[in-house]
Amino acid sequence: MNWRFRHVVPVAVAFLAAAPMPIAQEASRWRTEVGSVLTLEDDGKRVLIRYAEVQGAALRVGITPGTVIFTGERQGQGVVGKALAVFANGCRIDYPMQIAIHDGGSKLITRADAPIDVDASCRILQTAPRSFPWIRISVPTAQEILPRPDDPRVANMKLDCAYNPGIFGNPLAPPPIAIRARGHVVEWRDFVDGEKAQRFLDQVLSYARPHCQAERAERGIRGQVHDVLHVTMDSPRGTVLDARYSGGRWSVSNNAPRWAEHEQKEEAARKEREARLAEEARVAAEAAAKRRRNRELFVSSQGVVAFVSVHTLRTNPFPFRDKVVGVYASFSQMLSETDALFGDLLVTGLPATEFTVAGAEVVLAVKVLGLKQMKLPMGAEVPLPQGAYLGAFKCSQPRCSDFFDP
Repeated sequence: MNWRFRHVVPVAVAFLAAAPMPIAQEASRWRTEVGSVLTLEDDGKRVLIRYAEVQGAALRVGITPGTVIFTGERQGQGVVGKALAVFANGCRIDYPMQIAIHDGGSKLITRADAPIDVDASCRILQTAPRSFPWIRISVPTAQEILPRPDDPRVANMKLDCAYNPGIFGNPLAPPPIAIRARGHVVEWRDFVDGEKAQRFLDQVLSYARPHCQAERAERGIRGQVHDVLHVTMDSPRGTVLDARYSGGRWSVSNNAPRWAEHEQKEEAARKEREARLAEEARVAAEAAAKRRRNRELFVSSQGVVAFVSVHTLRTNPFPFRDKVVGVYASFSQMLSETDALFGDLLVTGLPATEFTVAGAEVVLAVKVLGLKQMKLPMGAEVPLPQGAYLGAFKCSQPRCSDFFDP
């Protein structure tokens, strides 16, 4: 036998203020179109709905106070999650539902493709679009409506109407009480504008006084609501705002302007550093291009086929015999009108006045001739590599860094 049941109560609801803010301790209350009352709990991420008072069809299918009929998560300016459909045959089926906020948070519209027909095994036979309005009946809590700077991005705002600041009077007297508001801002830069921060504090004050007056009366707490208000706003960077209201005046410590100034200095230093590095890179690129041009001109004008060291030539010059090579060397001294020593390299055929400063660094273009016996001042003879002078690049930078790459 195929049993079908149409007595179904699909219900779900959620609350959203002008921007996501959790309800820290007090649950908001909502009335359905058939007179049932629901309570909503919200920790800023997860939303939980349960029955407080049951009326109409919900009562007939066995729903009792405390039954959880929706769980979901905050997403942007709405809530998405799973609602519970309860049928007369006892079937309980979860199905997706979306919630939208209307009329500034006093009305909610639920939308879903809800199951309306099931068989005895709780298999869904039919669904239909459903949309229900819910009206808020509870007074908004401090956590829901405490103002935020600009685009409200304050989370976890809490209001303590019986806070003991521990800063007053006779230690033998009963401890004084004050009001403490504490919250967390995602974007501390909202408080850089001092006037905006002051308006925020004044709005907190205008809400906290009547709220705490009513709460203290209800809880039997003695004390005046105008004694002290302490507001602390934290941020990912630390405490951005710490303020006390007493004697009709605010005492405010606002770190946002100092942090913003520090950021500006850091940004200016970063830009200066980037500009310096860019200039250094430009200068280095120009120097590299100049070195490359110097080498290319030297090679093409002198017919250089390779660059070798003096040490290589002294070890064995014959692989380069009759070839034109470039050699980095330092001028030592003239040996005759046309011959000179460049370290351990003997160069012949130089103009008499071409080199006059000992230690001058040059890149010589020489045709390798081989080895020649040279008599040292002590009388001994040693073979030194010999080359015929063809030209030279006279270095203007140490280690000829204007010719060779580092």
